[in-house]
Parts: sequence; structure tokens; C-alpha cells
Amino acid sequence: MSLMDNIASRPVIGFGLAGILLATSAGVSYAAHTPQETPQSVANSETPSTVANSPGPPGPSGETGPQGPKGEKGPAGVAGPRGPRGFPGSDGQTGAPGPAGAIGPQGVAGLPGARGLPGERGQIGPRGPAGAKGERGLPGPRGGHGPAGPPGPAGSMGLPGPQGPIGPVGPAGPPGGLVCPGGFTPGELTLNAPGGQVTMYVCLQA
Repeated sequence: MSLMDNIASRPVIGFGLAGILLATSAGVSYAAHTPQETPQSVANSETPSTVANSPGPPGPSGETGPQGPKGEKGPAGVAGPRGPRGFPGSDGQTGAPGPAGAIGPQGVAGLPGARGLPGERGQIGPRGPAGAKGERGLPGPRGGHGPAGPPGPAGSMGLPGPQGPIGPVGPAGPPGGLVCPGGFTPGELTLNAPGGQVTMYVCLQA
């Protein structure tokens, strides 16, 4: 390791060498400016002179030594007063849109809104298909007997049936003619019976 490396790594050596050089320079300057005493000057003096130990003039400045090591960081100073507010800067350019975020959870259902006005009546739609036949219901109570309807028209006379056997002779009736009520007249009425035609002499309504 050289002398300069020792001085740079150990500042105490550098300061010591600087002090030695300064003291040497001051001594040489003092000796150069102090007059030398000779025997002739001593003999010519009437009284013995006393040499004064007064300091000489300062010597020339020595060379600047190497920079010492960096000291420790001092404590932070007190914060100064807040400066005035600056002017607003110009608007920057619009950045590119970022990617779409994930879909958030479904929110709580809101309250039902007010009932709206009834809309116009729509057209009747087509008839839907017939539904399935339902189960037979229980029989209802029997209704009351209704009034008799008007008599229907007389039907056409049917074909005469086969003649039945002659029945036994009945008892003799009372003598006299047939007397019909008002609006009726006596006459014969032939009816088709299962055994054949039967002719009766009855009162007929005109």
C-alpha cells in the first residue's frame, strides 16, 4: 500500500504530516529573517544585548490535505412554512380504457313499483285445444214435476194387426140407445189391437 493510500484510509496520519510540514516551514522562515550575530557586532556594542524570543512572520500556506471521511447524517431540520398554491396544470390525455371488472354479486331486490294504468283490451286470441274430460260429478237433486205440455198432433193410423180370437160373449147390457153429451155424436171407432182390429161404438167429438 502506498503512502497516499495510507493517508486516505487514515486521516490522522494526514493531519499529523500536515502539522509537521507547517512547523518546519515556520522554523525555516524564522531562521531566514533573523540576523546572525558576529564577534565584531558583539565587540562594537556597548552593552550586551538580549535576544528576544518573539514569533516570526507566518509562513506560506501548506498544501490542502485530502478530504476527510463523510460524517454521520445530522437530524432533520424543522419543516418550513407551506408555500402558496400553484396554478392548476393542463389536462392530461385520456388514458386507454381498462379491462372490464368481474361481475359483482346480485343486489337485493327492490320494492315493487306503483301499479300502472290498465292497458287497452287486446284482440280475442284463437281458441285453444279442448282440455281433457273431467270426472263425472255427483248426480244433483231431482227437480220438481214440471207442467204438462200441450198434446201433440195425432199420428197416422198404423197397419191393422192380425185378428185375434173371438172372446166369450159378455152379459147382456141394459136396453136403450146411446146418449152422448153436448159436443159429441155417436159413431164407430176402430182401433188396432195386438190381436186384430177392434171396432167400438162410442161418442166422438165433432
